Amino acid sequence: LLDRHDGGETLALETIGYFSDEPNSQGFPAWPMRFLYPTRGDFIACVSDLSSRALVRGVRDAINGASSVKCHALCAPAFVPGVDLSDHRSYWQHGYRAAMVTDTAFYRNEAYHTAADTIDTLDFGRMAQVGTGVGAFMFG
Repeated sequence: LLDRHDGGETLALETIGYFSDEPNSQGFPAWPMRFLYPTRGDFIACVSDLSSRALVRGVRDAINGASSVKCHALCAPAFVPGVDLSDHRSYWQHGYRAAMVTDTAFYRNEAYHTAADTIDTLDFGRMAQVGTGVGAFMFG
């Protein structure tokens, strides 16, 4: 977790290293999302509830401005599957703005949390680019 104390904002970095350039390698928690987001798992996502819209836009814009990895944003009610699947949810419960930066975990990586989920499946170059983008947001 990363906190920006001046703005009371928190980011949860939740699985940021698995990417796929294969067509249809990106899954979604709800089928209509495939019409709004890429179906190739070559992007990072910034996800949060509706109260953190400005935070999500800021993170998305910082990553897109400082990184070669495209960042897409999703702000939706917490009941939408996948929106609250990280530590950022705990911050919402206490009135703080918080978001998750993610490669979408099991919606993309079929080996997620299995014995096949090994270090050689990670793309360290793109992971570093995500870190550069997050750093641009956090430290400006």
